[in-house]
Amino acid sequence: MKDDGGSERRPRRSFIGITLLVIAAAAAISLSAYWWHSHHAPSVLDEFWEPMLRGPGPVLIAAAYVPVYAHSARIPNNQGELILMPDQYVGGGDLVAAARVAGILGQMGRASEVRVGNAISFEDLRNSPTVLIGYSSTRWKDVTQDFRFYVDDSDRGMIRDNGKATEWYPHHETRDAHTDEDYAVVSRAFLPQTHAMLILISGCTQYGTEGASELIGNPDLLAAALRDAPAGWQQKNLQLVLRMQVIANSPASPKVVAAYYW
Repeated sequence: MKDDGGSERRPRRSFIGITLLVIAAAAAISLSAYWWHSHHAPSVLDEFWEPMLRGPGPVLIAAAYVPVYAHSARIPNNQGELILMPDQYVGGGDLVAAARVAGILGQMGRASEVRVGNAISFEDLRNSPTVLIGYSSTRWKDVTQDFRFYVDDSDRGMIRDNGKATEWYPHHETRDAHTDEDYAVVSRAFLPQTHAMLILISGCTQYGTEGASELIGNPDLLAAALRDAPAGWQQKNLQLVLRMQVIANSPASPKVVAAYYW
């Protein structure tokens, strides 16, 4: 019986078929990897928060007390005297910021612990990454005094630049602490005093603090704020000075007016 050569062609066809299957599988894997990367690549929000998320423990969130003078009818023979209450009230903007930061961390799968006023110590800062809200020139001034930008509560809530006066303060603040514009500083830095990461959110008034917390939780706003950031900003310390309009007692989207990276 004549051999038609089929016994030689079949292995060749099988080899070609296997090769095509391997190529197709490799292409499918490559496409899957590309899809995964394109859909799961770190966002600017992930990159901003990543230094704060190292380590297993919860991130501390601390909101400052706001000193309030009030008349207390509980005090006998009080004739209308105003009494300083330094550790009983927290600003509305600070509370909104604390809740928003806790929500951001929760979405990233990271536990957080909210504390108020004096319920956080220097030792806490050593042990945990911390978000300080409204603390720019209060009891943590010694920790942040080397920052380039800080809020000076003794001078109209002005944001100072290396100690120098600026125009970054609410120019039309009313006697009842309302304003049509506000400024804030967002700082993210590794503190040599504590060997831990810190984020500090400080507004000239509560509106600035609330607006700053919105920026660090909104990928679009944060991407715009970091558009001109230098290469490798993800691993640098940074400060952003923000300006925002206040409309109907709510801060509008903040804009960066100054930035510093080191």
